[in-house]
Amino acid sequence: MLYNGSPKHKDSIGRTSSEFVGKTLAEKKKVTDYFFLQEINDSLMKENEKLRKQLMQENSFIPIKDSTGNLIVEKDSIKKTIRYHYYAAKVLANSFDEPNNYMTINKGAYHGIKKGMCVLSNNGIAAKIVNTSPHFSVAKCVISERLRVSAQLKDGTVGYISWPELDSRFVQLNDISPSINVKQGDTVYTSNSSEFPANVMIGRIAALKQGSESNHYTVLLSTNFRRLKYVYVVEDITADEMQVVLDTAKAMDKPLKSNGR
Repeated sequence: MLYNGSPKHKDSIGRTSSEFVGKTLAEKKKVTDYFFLQEINDSLMKENEKLRKQLMQENSFIPIKDSTGNLIVEKDSIKKTIRYHYYAAKVLANSFDEPNNYMTINKGAYHGIKKGMCVLSNNGIAAKIVNTSPHFSVAKCVISERLRVSAQLKDGTVGYISWPELDSRFVQLNDISPSINVKQGDTVYTSNSSEFPANVMIGRIAALKQGSESNHYTVLLSTNFRRLKYVYVVEDITADEMQVVLDTAKAMDKPLKSNGR
């Protein structure tokens, strides 16, 4: 009766009702978003996977000339070469306080994952695949004993990282000459000779330990293993071809065996 008979009450009740409905819908949206969070994350990972593939495309120009030496530009003369393929995966379990730490992901041989492939987080390097089943894989984290990764500083100086202590936040950068000017906060990347893709961030210099022949730097990892939820498995499409060329070159260096000599 008040709502229908009094404009003032009608306006007041209308505002109150709208506010109540709005808050109810907002709370409902929070609940809905929570249940769809997994689907949203999976969608974002797939989108990031596509973007990473596009970023790793290398445009190579192949010049084509006619009989007079003039350059001919054709559509086929510009090609895109893709060296790396990325597989988005979810981390099902991982350790970070053992001498050797491993992670289990929800992608396996059925999805194209193979032993030896590298694993990246959104922020840097993470692990290497050591075993696969049809639908799951296990990777050894870089925070493990006797696991070395070739690394470089911003000026191109190459060393390697290792994990000497049971602290998942840090690794150690080794084999750097004392003559190299390194400052706290400098970025450390993977090198061209690394099994990981080159120029992927490893971390930043956090502390320096001086030695007689080389300096050892404590590096704060860019990957947080305690909060690792999603990763990218990296396939180097050129790996098999490069290995064949390397094996052939090594075979050519072996001395020929002769009769009894």
